[in-house]
Amino acid sequence: MSVNTSAAQAGIVVGVDGSDESLLALRWALAEGARRSEVVEVVHCWYPRSMVDAVFGNGAEMRTGSECMLQNEVAKARNEFDGAPEVRTLSVHGRPVSTLVARSSDARLLVVGDRGYTGLKERLLGYVSDGCVRRARCSVVVVGDGKVTVTPAPVAAVGADAVMPVW
Repeated sequence: MSVNTSAAQAGIVVGVDGSDESLLALRWALAEGARRSEVVEVVHCWYPRSMVDAVFGNGAEMRTGSECMLQNEVAKARNEFDGAPEVRTLSVHGRPVSTLVARSSDARLLVVGDRGYTGLKERLLGYVSDGCVRRARCSVVVVGDGKVTVTPAPVAAVGADAVMPVW
């Protein structure tokens, strides 16, 4: 698996972290990829998440764990679909929001799970779905809490700001 964080050559990019919500997002993305006949790129971002990981963690072990999780979850999810779309997986050392936004810059959809964090927990743990909605150049689908929310791609401004997306 490559660690290239440039734009994907896929119509749908989905971020997974092994949580139940991200696995629901994966299944939603596979179903949508099959419906649209689009390639689905499944991305997992790994990095030291604690001081213990930073001091004692081994990058090779983290990458191997990431790749194993991707392989297992994608295989399990694909088995649930007849005619599953082409799937590519990518394990990336990096932060989820910046990586997913970069990978999805040329995609039609970015799909992420929503753990439903609010308040202090959101501030402490970060909020990948919110960051992706605010920064992505394509439409973002957020799956979680029994619902699917679609945020359309930002519309470019006219005139002097024409090259800058409106957030």
